[in-house]
Amino acid sequence: QERKAERQDAAENDVLTFIRNNCAECNLSAATIGEVFQMPEKRIYALVREKTGQSFSDYLLKCRMMLAAHLLCGTAELIDNIALRCGYPARSTFYRVFHKYYGLTPSQYRAGYDAHGMQPEGAETDANDNGTPESSV
Repeated sequence: QERKAERQDAAENDVLTFIRNNCAECNLSAATIGEVFQMPEKRIYALVREKTGQSFSDYLLKCRMMLAAHLLCGTAELIDNIALRCGYPARSTFYRVFHKYYGLTPSQYRAGYDAHGMQPEGAETDANDNGTPESSV
């Protein structure tokens, strides 16, 4: 009984790690993750909510925005390329979503980091998160 619970907990953590590591995939969905882990789509939604307190879409957005912030502050890569690497094939969508999330355009965010050597307000990471997502792209 205890081992089964440990295996289930490990599988649940693997799902969250998978989301963080693959958030750059523009077609990432609960259905595709369910196929990978052989779990029903509804279970993926419930698991993310149980483990993070966020909806699947909010958690995926958070992972993508953390990746974007990391790339903006840690590289000189073109913003259009960063948008693609974060799962946004349309530049305009990336700019709109990023601005709504951080209250700054990607250029302003990068400039604030460059000018002050630190992340702008609102860019803090969640203490319950396991760090910046890594892109598989």
